Amino acid sequence: MDIPVLEHEVLKVLYTVTMGLSKFGMTADSSVPIHKRDYKTGRLDYSVLVDMLNSPAKYTPAAMRAAREEDIYFFQDLILTTEDIIIKKYSYHQISRAIENLEADGNITEDEVKNVLAMRCRPISLTKKGELAFLNEIYTRKFAKESLDEQVGKAALLTGKRMKLFARSTAIVAVAAMFILMLELYQVYREANKPVPKSIPVYVYKDIPKPDTTARQYIPALRASVDSMKAVMNSILWHNRKLHHSTYLAQKSMGN
Repeated sequence: MDIPVLEHEVLKVLYTVTMGLSKFGMTADSSVPIHKRDYKTGRLDYSVLVDMLNSPAKYTPAAMRAAREEDIYFFQDLILTTEDIIIKKYSYHQISRAIENLEADGNITEDEVKNVLAMRCRPISLTKKGELAFLNEIYTRKFAKESLDEQVGKAALLTGKRMKLFARSTAIVAVAAMFILMLELYQVYREANKPVPKSIPVYVYKDIPKPDTTARQYIPALRASVDSMKAVMNSILWHNRKLHHSTYLAQKSMGN
């Protein structure tokens, strides 16, 4: 993930300090394989947990191995003060909230506090469920799903807004097209019903053809107007289908 999930990072730190046994030596050349961690040793004071999350460079495997050479429970018994801690990435409030979420899910435990004013430290311990949650990346997967759902929801909302805007535009275009068509029909009607001018007798050897005042001469123009109207409506319907299909895909993705 590009963005680390704080709950997952807390479990990672607690899992890092758990101790385990890889094998039990029988002789110099043989041993019994064990490879088991004791999740109960995944215990840190809140102050140390905050420092490890903000300054991971101070707690490299080599540095932690060197600190445990004299006392294997060095980190489990360590307590820091605010002078020892530099807040770089996560605030106290953010980490406390993540711890509360993990405790509510049963992934960590804290000692029962009877008197907050009498507290001198805040030990936090990993549970077996928390160990499995870290190994299975439960919070990372949950964050990825929530992010995807949020993105799909935003896309669906944006698509809905675009559909509303397009529907309004479609209505305006349709009304304008109908108005133009009605205006052209009215012009055809006027031209077809013009009064015939009085004929003036002309003495020639052949008759002068009378002008065609029927509506037939306006039929090609009318057909062109209708064809133009059909093209506009077909374009509108095509865009509508495309938007409906995009919305359907977004809703289907959200459902999955």
